[in-house]
Parts: sequence; structure tokens; C-alpha cells
Amino acid sequence: MRSLVVIAPLGFLAIETGWIVTEVGRQPWIIYQVMRTAETLTPMPGLWLPLATFTALYLTLSVILIFVLRYQFARVNEIQADHSPLSA
Repeated sequence: MRSLVVIAPLGFLAIETGWIVTEVGRQPWIIYQVMRTAETLTPMPGLWLPLATFTALYLTLSVILIFVLRYQFARVNEIQADHSPLSA
């Protein structure tokens, strides 16, 4: 069980490492002046709409998560208080 705790962050580490390799792999073209930094961007009109949509979605899910977790912790506390030897 302890090994699961130790290896749990490795998935996150793999994702971050892959992102770093991808981004660093783009830089030599810019460094050696084959391509300017401004040319590496992909122009996309209306990019604000997906950004705003995903931001609103994640904020909504975060608020729901907070309410659900607070409810669950309150229920656990009620159950523990009901089964406490001091409550009799």
C-alpha cells in the first residue's frame, strides 16, 4: 500500500515531463532564427469562446465539488457522532 502512495505522483510527473519535452523541442527552430517566435503561434479567431467555456465549466465543477465534499464530511461527522460511546 505504501508503494502506491510513493508511485501515485508518477503519472503527473510523466505528463509534465512530456509537455516540457514538447515545448523545448520547438525552441531550436526559434533559437537558430529559422522561425521567429511570433510565427510559431497558431492564429485562431474566436479563441476566447472555448477559453471562457472551459473556465466556466471548471469553475462550476469546482463549486459543485466543494459542496459535495462538505456534505460528505458533514455526514461522516454525524455518523461518527451517532456511534460514539460518549453519545449514549
